Amino acid sequence: MNTKLQLSEDSSAAPASISSREECVRIAREQSPEVRAAQQAVKKAQAEVAAAKDAYIPDLTAFARYSYQSGIPFLVHNFGTFGVIFTYDLFDGGRRNAEIKESRTMLSKAQLDLDQVEEEVSVRVEVAYNKVVQMQNLVTLAEEVFKARTEGARVADRQFELNAALASAPAEAAAKVALAKASLLEANLGLSLAQAELQRAMGEIPQ
Repeated sequence: MNTKLQLSEDSSAAPASISSREECVRIAREQSPEVRAAQQAVKKAQAEVAAAKDAYIPDLTAFARYSYQSGIPFLVHNFGTFGVIFTYDLFDGGRRNAEIKESRTMLSKAQLDLDQVEEEVSVRVEVAYNKVVQMQNLVTLAEEVFKARTEGARVADRQFELNAALASAPAEAAAKVALAKASLLEANLGLSLAQAELQRAMGEIPQ
Protein backbone atom coordinates (compact mmCIF):
# COMPACT_ATOMS: atom_id res chain seq x y z
CA MET A 1 0.00 0.00 0.00
CA ASN A 2 1.37 3.43 -0.97
CA THR A 3 1.45 6.01 1.81
CA LYS A 4 1.35 9.70 0.87
CA LEU A 5 3.02 12.24 3.14
CA GLN A 6 1.28 15.55 3.74
CA LEU A 7 4.05 18.13 3.58
CA SER A 8 3.99 21.66 4.92
CA GLU A 9 3.98 24.50 2.44
CA ASP A 10 6.70 26.33 4.36
CA SER A 11 9.76 24.92 2.61
CA SER A 12 12.11 27.20 4.55
CA ALA A 13 11.08 25.91 7.98
CA ALA A 14 14.21 23.86 8.63
CA PRO A 15 14.57 22.14 12.05
CA ALA A 16 16.75 23.73 14.70
CA SER A 17 20.49 23.18 14.76
CA ILE A 18 22.03 20.52 17.01
CA SER A 19 24.94 20.45 19.44
CA SER A 20 28.36 19.07 18.60
CA ARG A 21 28.88 15.32 18.28
CA GLU A 22 30.88 15.18 21.52
CA GLU A 23 28.24 17.14 23.41
CA CYS A 24 25.48 14.83 22.19
CA VAL A 25 27.43 11.77 23.38
CA ARG A 26 28.06 13.41 26.76
CA ILE A 27 24.38 14.26 27.23
CA ALA A 28 23.36 10.75 26.22
CA ARG A 29 25.66 9.18 28.80
CA GLU A 30 24.28 11.47 31.50
CA GLN A 31 20.59 11.05 30.67
CA SER A 32 20.37 7.43 29.48
CA PRO A 33 18.30 5.26 31.89
CA GLU A 34 20.45 2.29 30.87
CA VAL A 35 23.66 4.05 31.85
CA ARG A 36 22.16 5.21 35.14
CA ALA A 37 21.05 1.68 36.00
CA ALA A 38 24.53 0.33 35.20
CA GLN A 39 26.11 3.06 37.36
CA GLN A 40 23.86 2.09 40.28
CA ALA A 41 24.94 -1.53 39.85
CA VAL A 42 28.59 -0.46 40.09
CA LYS A 43 27.92 1.56 43.26
CA LYS A 44 26.13 -1.41 44.82
CA ALA A 45 29.03 -3.72 43.95
CA GLN A 46 31.52 -1.24 45.44
CA ALA A 47 29.51 -1.16 48.65
CA GLU A 48 29.53 -4.97 48.81
CA VAL A 49 33.32 -5.02 48.39
CA ALA A 50 33.68 -2.49 51.22
CA ALA A 51 31.36 -4.55 53.44
CA ALA A 52 33.35 -7.72 52.77
CA LYS A 53 36.61 -5.94 53.66
CA ASP A 54 35.09 -4.57 56.87
CA ALA A 55 34.73 -8.14 58.10
CA TYR A 56 38.54 -8.22 58.47
CA ILE A 57 38.50 -5.33 60.94
CA PRO A 58 38.75 -6.75 64.49
CA ASP A 59 36.31 -5.72 67.18
CA LEU A 60 37.94 -3.37 69.68
CA THR A 61 36.25 -2.51 72.97
CA ALA A 62 37.76 -0.01 75.39
CA PHE A 63 36.94 -0.21 79.08
CA ALA A 64 37.68 1.71 82.28
CA ARG A 65 36.96 0.63 85.85
CA TYR A 66 37.35 2.15 89.33
CA SER A 67 37.95 -0.36 92.16
CA TYR A 68 38.34 -0.46 95.93
CA GLN A 69 40.28 -3.12 97.85
CA SER A 70 41.27 -3.59 101.48
CA GLY A 71 42.65 -7.13 101.50
CA ILE A 72 46.21 -6.38 100.37
CA PRO A 73 47.97 -3.96 102.73
CA PHE A 74 50.72 -2.72 100.39
CA LEU A 75 48.26 -1.74 97.61
CA VAL A 76 46.29 1.45 97.60
CA HIS A 77 42.67 1.09 98.53
CA ASN A 78 41.29 3.02 95.58
CA PHE A 79 42.62 2.42 92.06
CA GLY A 80 41.44 2.55 88.49
CA THR A 81 42.03 0.16 85.61
CA PHE A 82 41.53 0.59 81.88
CA GLY A 83 42.31 -1.36 78.71
CA VAL A 84 41.15 -2.65 75.35
CA ILE A 85 39.45 -5.93 74.49
CA PHE A 86 40.57 -7.26 71.08
CA THR A 87 38.22 -9.77 69.41
CA TYR A 88 39.07 -11.49 66.12
CA ASP A 89 37.96 -14.78 64.59
CA LEU A 90 41.16 -16.57 63.54
CA PHE A 91 39.39 -19.52 61.91
CA ASP A 92 37.09 -17.70 59.51
CA GLY A 93 39.64 -16.21 57.12
CA GLY A 94 38.82 -18.61 54.29
CA ARG A 95 35.18 -17.64 54.14
CA ARG A 96 36.01 -13.95 54.32
CA ASN A 97 38.59 -14.25 51.53
CA ALA A 98 35.98 -16.00 49.39
CA GLU A 99 33.45 -13.26 50.06
CA ILE A 100 35.92 -10.53 49.15
CA LYS A 101 36.95 -12.36 45.98
CA GLU A 102 33.32 -12.87 44.97
CA SER A 103 32.40 -9.24 45.65
CA ARG A 104 35.41 -8.04 43.62
CA THR A 105 34.36 -10.30 40.76
CA MET A 106 30.87 -8.83 40.84
CA LEU A 107 32.35 -5.32 40.86
CA SER A 108 34.48 -6.11 37.81
CA LYS A 109 31.43 -7.49 36.01
CA ALA A 110 29.35 -4.43 36.91
CA GLN A 111 32.10 -2.13 35.64
CA LEU A 112 32.34 -4.09 32.39
CA ASP A 113 28.56 -3.89 31.99
CA LEU A 114 28.72 -0.13 32.53
CA ASP A 115 31.47 0.26 29.93
CA GLN A 116 29.46 -1.83 27.45
CA VAL A 117 26.25 0.13 28.02
CA GLU A 118 28.08 3.45 27.64
CA GLU A 119 29.64 2.20 24.39
CA GLU A 120 26.27 1.05 23.04
CA VAL A 121 24.67 4.40 23.88
CA SER A 122 27.56 6.24 22.24
CA VAL A 123 27.25 4.13 19.08
CA ARG A 124 23.51 4.81 18.86
CA VAL A 125 24.14 8.53 19.19
CA GLU A 126 26.93 8.41 16.59
CA VAL A 127 24.69 6.62 14.09
CA ALA A 128 21.80 9.02 14.68
CA TYR A 129 24.14 12.01 14.50
CA ASN A 130 25.59 10.84 11.18
CA LYS A 131 22.08 10.55 9.77
CA VAL A 132 21.29 14.10 10.88
CA VAL A 133 24.44 15.38 9.16
CA GLN A 134 23.49 13.52 5.97
CA MET A 135 20.00 14.98 6.04
CA GLN A 136 21.38 18.47 6.68
CA ASN A 137 23.54 18.11 3.57
CA LEU A 138 20.53 16.88 1.62
CA VAL A 139 18.49 19.88 2.75
CA THR A 140 21.28 22.23 1.68
CA LEU A 141 21.42 20.58 -1.74
CA ALA A 142 17.62 20.68 -2.10
CA GLU A 143 17.61 24.38 -1.20
CA GLU A 144 20.18 25.12 -3.89
CA VAL A 145 18.20 23.17 -6.48
CA PHE A 146 15.00 24.95 -5.47
CA LYS A 147 16.69 28.35 -5.80
CA ALA A 148 18.10 27.41 -9.21
CA ARG A 149 14.72 26.13 -10.44
CA THR A 150 13.00 29.27 -9.16
CA GLU A 151 15.50 31.46 -10.99
CA GLY A 152 15.09 29.32 -14.11
CA ALA A 153 11.33 29.81 -14.00
CA ARG A 154 11.77 33.57 -13.66
CA VAL A 155 14.06 33.60 -16.70
CA ALA A 156 11.63 31.44 -18.69
CA ASP A 157 8.76 33.78 -17.89
CA ARG A 158 10.85 36.77 -18.94
CA GLN A 159 11.91 35.12 -22.19
CA PHE A 160 8.31 34.21 -22.96
CA GLU A 161 7.27 37.80 -22.40
CA LEU A 162 9.95 38.85 -24.90
CA ASN A 163 8.85 36.16 -27.35
CA ALA A 164 12.26 34.53 -26.93
CA ALA A 165 10.91 31.20 -25.68
CA LEU A 166 8.23 28.70 -26.56
CA ALA A 167 4.86 28.91 -24.85
CA SER A 168 5.56 25.61 -23.10
CA ALA A 169 8.80 26.86 -21.50
CA PRO A 170 7.21 28.67 -18.52
CA ALA A 171 5.00 25.67 -17.75
CA GLU A 172 7.96 23.28 -17.88
CA ALA A 173 9.98 25.60 -15.64
CA ALA A 174 7.10 25.89 -13.18
CA ALA A 175 6.80 22.10 -13.05
CA LYS A 176 10.52 21.83 -12.22
CA VAL A 177 10.05 24.40 -9.44
CA ALA A 178 7.19 22.34 -7.99
CA LEU A 179 9.31 19.17 -8.03
CA ALA A 180 12.24 20.98 -6.44
CA LYS A 181 9.97 22.39 -3.73
CA ALA A 182 8.56 18.93 -3.00
CA SER A 183 12.09 17.56 -2.72
CA LEU A 184 13.02 20.34 -0.30
CA LEU A 185 9.95 19.71 1.82
CA GLU A 186 10.73 15.99 1.98
CA ALA A 187 14.36 16.72 2.88
CA ASN A 188 13.25 18.99 5.73
CA LEU A 189 10.84 16.34 6.94
CA GLY A 190 13.62 13.75 6.85
CA LEU A 191 15.88 16.08 8.82
CA SER A 192 13.16 16.58 11.45
CA LEU A 193 12.73 12.82 11.80
CA ALA A 194 16.50 12.30 12.02
CA GLN A 195 16.79 14.93 14.74
CA ALA A 196 13.95 13.30 16.68
CA GLU A 197 15.78 9.97 16.46
CA LEU A 198 18.93 11.64 17.77
CA GLN A 199 16.97 13.09 20.69
CA ARG A 200 15.65 9.62 21.51
CA ALA A 201 19.17 8.20 21.41
CA MET A 202 20.28 10.98 23.76
CA GLY A 203 17.44 10.24 26.19
CA GLU A 204 15.82 13.66 25.74
CA ILE A 205 12.53 12.14 24.55
CA PRO A 206 11.07 8.69 25.41
CA GLN A 207 11.93 5.70 23.27
